[in-house]
Amino acid sequence: MKRLMAMIALVLLVGCGTKLMGLSQEAPIEVVVIEEVPAEVEQMIQTSKFKETVPFVEGENYNYLVITMGEMPTSGYAVSFDGYNVTDDQLVISYSFQSPNPNEAVLQVLTYPYLVLQITKTDKQIVMSKVEETIGGNIFIDPKVGDFVVGMEITEAKMSKEPVYTGTVSFKNEVTVKGTYRYDPLHEFLDGIMFIVDEESLPFIPKLAWDERMVWFAFGNDREARNWLGVTDGVAQEGQSTIVIDEYQINYMLTEIWNMAKLVKVIE
Repeated sequence: MKRLMAMIALVLLVGCGTKLMGLSQEAPIEVVVIEEVPAEVEQMIQTSKFKETVPFVEGENYNYLVITMGEMPTSGYAVSFDGYNVTDDQLVISYSFQSPNPNEAVLQVLTYPYLVLQITKTDKQIVMSKVEETIGGNIFIDPKVGDFVVGMEITEAKMSKEPVYTGTVSFKNEVTVKGTYRYDPLHEFLDGIMFIVDEESLPFIPKLAWDERMVWFAFGNDREARNWLGVTDGVAQEGQSTIVIDEYQINYMLTEIWNMAKLVKVIE
């Protein structure tokens, strides 16, 4: 997905009480990550944590910003404070959302990551700058039409959080992948070829952050795929191949369903 450069690349965990000084050496304003919060801030956390938002709370001695990530499907997510800059009339605060690494063990529980910033009282306009990012290059969490993941553009994104995260994300643009094609005429669900992506090609295939399935897909143009790969109907077959695909589609549902792609070319 599209990425903007953070002003300071530093991740602070909620509750560490760490201070990150502004980029301007003469700036009297300080922005601090805190854990112990006033009652009015705690109330704001509890009412805002279910969605992505940045509510402002005016306190007696300080002002506060509560940055919430919303409801996440597992543990391992966090909000990062990436620094701030003071201009003549603005206080620009940068932040980002962090997701678990692909190989990280996570708990299958709903979580509500947030972070609280304590800010010196100021008359300057506060501007929030969100740093967009993907995890591990091909791993993403918030698909939007027009975004890019490892060179593939999202053309459709239909996601639901109820009762759990499910949905469909479609892409365009060609990609070359290596893997194993397998045809089993006795397969319980799939009446066609499945293509299992090799490890070296995994970084080039978009993947939802919470999707722990083996990466494989079926072909939308299965009849052409059988001809190009030399697969005979009714005869089990398996082999290695390097192919070019387009129109990759992630289907993540609570049922027997699989990802899809259009076979464009068989290289070898």
